[in-house]
Amino acid sequence: SGAVSAQALAEAAQTAAETARAGAEAAETSAGTSETNAAGSASAAATSASSASGAVADAIIAAARGTFRNRFGTLPSAIMGFDLGEVSQITLNRATMGFTNTDGGGIESKAIDATRLTHDPETGEPLGLLLEPQQTNHMIHSDLQSGGTGVTNTAENAIAPDGTMTARTIFQTADNGGHLVGNAVNTTGLVSGTRYIVVMDVKDIGSVPTQHAFYAYSAPFDGAGGDYFGWRWDFATETLTPYKTGSSTVMVGYQKLGAGWYRLRASVVAPGASGTSGFILQFTDGIGGSTSFTGDTNAGIAVKGCRCIPVSSATACAPSQVDTDGSQVTRSADLATVDLSTVSAFRPDGFTLLIEAEIRDDHGVLLSIGTGTTEEVALDMQSGALHLTGADGLDLTVENSLTPGNRIVVALRITENDVAVSAGGASVVTSSSHTMNADADKMRLGSDLTGASGLPCVIRQVAIFGPLPDATLEAMSNG
Repeated sequence: SGAVSAQALAEAAQTAAETARAGAEAAETSAGTSETNAAGSASAAATSASSASGAVADAIIAAARGTFRNRFGTLPSAIMGFDLGEVSQITLNRATMGFTNTDGGGIESKAIDATRLTHDPETGEPLGLLLEPQQTNHMIHSDLQSGGTGVTNTAENAIAPDGTMTARTIFQTADNGGHLVGNAVNTTGLVSGTRYIVVMDVKDIGSVPTQHAFYAYSAPFDGAGGDYFGWRWDFATETLTPYKTGSSTVMVGYQKLGAGWYRLRASVVAPGASGTSGFILQFTDGIGGSTSFTGDTNAGIAVKGCRCIPVSSATACAPSQVDTDGSQVTRSADLATVDLSTVSAFRPDGFTLLIEAEIRDDHGVLLSIGTGTTEEVALDMQSGALHLTGADGLDLTVENSLTPGNRIVVALRITENDVAVSAGGASVVTSSSHTMNADADKMRLGSDLTGASGLPCVIRQVAIFGPLPDATLEAMSNG
């Protein structure tokens, strides 16, 4: 009954925050209307909107603190509830636009420097703040090229996951033979020994369910044994399997989006010489899996958002969309910064921090705190192991064998010669030899203090306290 009551309180708090947010939006609309009527009224309305926006932030923070107390039995001095949409305490810099998942299962674009709050595409659950390092899409046509063999290939012919008429449709012809978009995507600058993930959003749009293969060929994927790699996908059975020759180990996975769309992915370490490659989208016969058959003009798919991006883990989650049209494109890193000097509850000479997040690869910095480029402390993923590190040589292994998609909850205490950290409710790991800088004034989320070594992740919330005992750290990290 206690858990039910806590959930009810949390829901009530969140409802209050949403009501306050609606009020702010109404005030902002009023400001815009007033601006067209009179400068004086516009100024007054703008002040009202600003006040309402501040009230929204306060209400959401209060909701987040209340939810935190109900979940963990303690009240944080300061909290950043990104899963509730509260981002007023961070400054986000990203030199390019980006994409994120909506609560309706689609995607939406975000302007330069705009925060990217994301959602579970199947349930609509708000997940928090999406952060990604700089990533390059090596496919020079993210929506495939024109032409092909045994297909009718039409650009901008279907509604894409972002709601725009920008998805390409590819239907089989009635010809006997192959049905493919040959050399569909060329890639440049691929490096031998690097792991790449290939991603594409697909939707079955014909009256006859289809199977298709999407695969890379040529350097650097055609190493010893004539390797190529990709996937085979069957819409009718929702079956995704590796499609390859040679000895490469191919990892595949998929995610349901909204409106019948699926996000398919495959990853492999490029085994051959560095160079230029290509990709083919090819229909296969749903009966025997053959690539040569008599086509059906009622069999077709829509495609969108093809990308080939370097990753660290074999099971890395699909990076967000990076659009290209004739040349490769690099999406800039999300640099999310908190000015700790404005967080009155933060004490640089001793503090406790709790972070709840989902990791989307297995290498990079989840969070760092310090001043300038000197890190007081950082949570650093190293090939699937989470470490707590510091500029003075601090290095504690917090948790091993983490994989992309894992949700982690970490509580840590940092004071002079007294460090403790717990993840997932485990017993604290400690160090008694940490030298405090005691001048930390910056928190960087998703990377180190310089913005480098970024980790693809979604941060649900961050809470700040004064120094707390070991037992409390273990209890909070068990949430």
